[in-house]
Amino acid sequence: MTFDFDDNLNEQKRKNRNPVHTTNLLIIAGFIALGVMMVFFMNSGDPVSYSDAEIEATIDARLSEYITTQSEQASQPETSQQVESVSSNEPTMVPPTVTPRQVIEGTELIVGGVIEGTITDDTFEIDYTYEGEANTPIVITMQSKGLEELAVILTNPYGNRIVTSATEQVIGDEDTHVVAAVLPIDGQYVITATRRDGRAGDTEGDFQLMLDVPEYLQPQSRISGVTDSTSWQWYAVRQDDPFSVTYTKVDGSFSPEIGVYRLDVLSKLRSQAYLFGEDMSFGTLGRFADNQTHFIAIGQHTLQTTYDVAYETSEYTLGIQIAR
Repeated sequence: MTFDFDDNLNEQKRKNRNPVHTTNLLIIAGFIALGVMMVFFMNSGDPVSYSDAEIEATIDARLSEYITTQSEQASQPETSQQVESVSSNEPTMVPPTVTPRQVIEGTELIVGGVIEGTITDDTFEIDYTYEGEANTPIVITMQSKGLEELAVILTNPYGNRIVTSATEQVIGDEDTHVVAAVLPIDGQYVITATRRDGRAGDTEGDFQLMLDVPEYLQPQSRISGVTDSTSWQWYAVRQDDPFSVTYTKVDGSFSPEIGVYRLDVLSKLRSQAYLFGEDMSFGTLGRFADNQTHFIAIGQHTLQTTYDVAYETSEYTLGIQIAR
């Protein structure tokens, strides 16, 4: 039995520096040694003898079987188990060789719209979809309309959870859950409305689900808006320089709360500063770090319930100033 690459090596026409090729050579040598041992033991205890052609044919068959197995394993795609091994500390990291999962059938969320649903023991989680684009900031708000211990989950197109309100949230209360993210890639995202503990939970009731895509604020400019006592207006900021936020109340009976939140690498909102008070008409918030995504919420007070609250509105202007 001969091998072309052995001839080439002898003639110094190619050098095999690949460790995989070295491993294959060792395995081939093992097959040859095994064949020699088989002949020795068979001849010592059994008068039956085997010709050189038969021995070579046996070794060729084993070698062909091994090469076929290695080729099949190399051509197989990564499994879902390998995908799940990606570190959860970096939710925006996505395995580049994994194909996104198939599109699920769910009601598509519309930016600025409100969807109502009901959680029961038979339907303890409801999936909604959103066709997102990379680098888009989003905010998802789930409000109780009778459902206790509610929870909302955001999942990326590869089936990995980006964030869930059941772990931690700094804005809202037990009846209002809020999560935010900057979408890492294009594709179909899934927003799951559920209850704490999912299938094992025991609460039932109605809820509302809202999706906002905050406007990115630019430095040295001001925008106008209207907010109310039962919701939030959202904005996003990401600057190359440290910045501050300036607020001015223009008109209205409602005195909103202005909160600035930083989005960390785990897609969790971290509170940075608040501005509030019945007589507050203008103010400036902080010196916030550069090259980090911040979300600004203007509206209902963070730690109040949405029930039995008088509906009031307020007009305002908001600006971003580069901090010196």
